[in-house]
Amino acid sequence: MLPRDVLNVACKEGIIPSWEPTPLTEPPDEIVRVLADWLVSPQAERTPAARRYLFYLKWMYETFHAIAECFPKHNVGREGHKDYHLVPLSRPREMLYLANHLYVLDSYGVAGAVLECGCFQGYTSCCLSHACTFLSRDLIVADSFEGLPAPAGGEAEYYSAGDYAATLAQVRNNVQTFGRPECVRYLEGWFRDSLQGWDRPLVLLWTDVDLYRSTLDVLENVFTALDPRAVAFSHEFSAERILAGQITYPHESPGAYRDFMDRHGIEYWARYLYGWTAAVAFPTSEAYGSFKFMAAMMDYLRESDHRVRVAQSLTGLWRDAGGLARRVLSGRRGPYQ
Repeated sequence: MLPRDVLNVACKEGIIPSWEPTPLTEPPDEIVRVLADWLVSPQAERTPAARRYLFYLKWMYETFHAIAECFPKHNVGREGHKDYHLVPLSRPREMLYLANHLYVLDSYGVAGAVLECGCFQGYTSCCLSHACTFLSRDLIVADSFEGLPAPAGGEAEYYSAGDYAATLAQVRNNVQTFGRPECVRYLEGWFRDSLQGWDRPLVLLWTDVDLYRSTLDVLENVFTALDPRAVAFSHEFSAERILAGQITYPHESPGAYRDFMDRHGIEYWARYLYGWTAAVAFPTSEAYGSFKFMAAMMDYLRESDHRVRVAQSLTGLWRDAGGLARRVLSGRRGPYQ
């Protein structure tokens, strides 16, 4: 749920009793609330481990939003197509779930690089590069840089070959401008070719590849390199595509995840997070409760954002000014009534 060092402090100081989660279980609401309140309290501020973790969350939250505000908004030349808009409003919050879980896994000593499959113009690559640089991880960005391959079956009714295309030069330029290029490596080509023989250990897998076959090409080549304590994240999920932890949607990426797990007899638990993002965890996955804790921290991170604080201050000033004006006007009217 929390980074190991932070959780140890919370238990040692009696914030919560020692709590050992069972696989694929989330902590009770009361424990989550108590820990979230403690993390932002003066008591936790005196603890280096808690202070570093909170700084990381605030930095990632504000950085991801700043990238979204400054990143190119439109895919020029694709007006009227599904890939015209580049950064949905949900993306910063979605990426924070990944960044937080990466920090927690780091505290548990889980080794490996981060692999991103499908990057479009690189918004998520920019976000992940900040998290990876903070934690001294490599980020490998794998993409055809030619858009989607030709879709098959029913997917051809919505997708077309070449959708979501961006050149390697475009992505590099965006990462250079908005990200941390020193930790990023690029892997160009179709997944069935570029990922063949993959054996580099992975701490986190992030897929945003849209198509059923493309998702299978990723999983069939890299899944065995994913640390057993890790999870996989995917950007093709909505809440109704998961029921009681099992993927029910048979098409596109969710269907590929489901079929791959079933075919290999892998026990899993899928959890919808936010926007179009879900996590696929396993009985050996570490810190499954981090998703619930991150959800509890979102309101605090939003309220503590300097832009929100400025807006709230301005709202308060306008409210005070309005009240004063009403009192003055009321006083002026008095003698004439």
